[in-house]
Amino acid sequence: MRSKISLLFFVLIFVSCKIFAQENSPYTRFGLGDFKPQTTSALSAMSGVSAAYNNPLKLNFNNPASYASLKLSTFDVGMYASTLKLKTDSLKASTGNSSMNYFALGFPIKTNKLGVAFGLLPFSSVGYSIEQMNYNLNGIDTSTSRYLGSGRTYDAFLGAGYKIKNLSLGFNLKYLFGTINNADTWELPDTFNAYNSFREETRFLNDWMFDEGIQYDFHFTDTSLKTKKIHHYEIIFGADGNLKTNINTRRNLLYERFVYGTNGFTARDT
Repeated sequence: MRSKISLLFFVLIFVSCKIFAQENSPYTRFGLGDFKPQTTSALSAMSGVSAAYNNPLKLNFNNPASYASLKLSTFDVGMYASTLKLKTDSLKASTGNSSMNYFALGFPIKTNKLGVAFGLLPFSSVGYSIEQMNYNLNGIDTSTSRYLGSGRTYDAFLGAGYKIKNLSLGFNLKYLFGTINNADTWELPDTFNAYNSFREETRFLNDWMFDEGIQYDFHFTDTSLKTKKIHHYEIIFGADGNLKTNINTRRNLLYERFVYGTNGFTARDT
């Protein structure tokens, strides 16, 4: 049974890297792109409130202190869907995408004392394709500018939570990785043997991050004056955060001039 679970997990890692869908948004051209919500579907339904959320049958990887309260092995998968509408004075467009949002597995090492969890989350995404026609630019022929971008970054995490009486402490060790590609092209399609330009920037991101969390369970009772029945109540206080991180990035730049001829385009210099 354990071997089947392990095989399923590694298959999902491979498949998820393939099916995280690319979106089409010009706003993702800047920075690391569009940042994804890093929370479970259940917590998203509660506006992402997660610091004090504690459920022995559900995962809360936003606050790793909650792992200490796990009673059963828990596998959580989330889907994500979004739509985007763009509008100018003369044009309008709409696009949408859907994908697997995250998957995570958590299980108790010692029930109500020590628990661990691991999984994969999307961190950000880049996806756009823009074409702009430039008419009569400084007296030359019509030119075309194209802007293309693609890529995603991910968080792979491993965390643990430990409970000391009513106090729970936890941490997540995360590995951020991914590739982002941005390309710009300027062309003179109506001019034979004209020099066109191409610029491509590829960024490779990889670094470690560390999250920590704390929760405290406050229990109290109240006795009904009429029925003498004792009522039990619980209030959970929680906080989570992370350390400041400078992300390690390697960048490749490619500049190229090319011309269109009878046999297609030919690079002149790089």
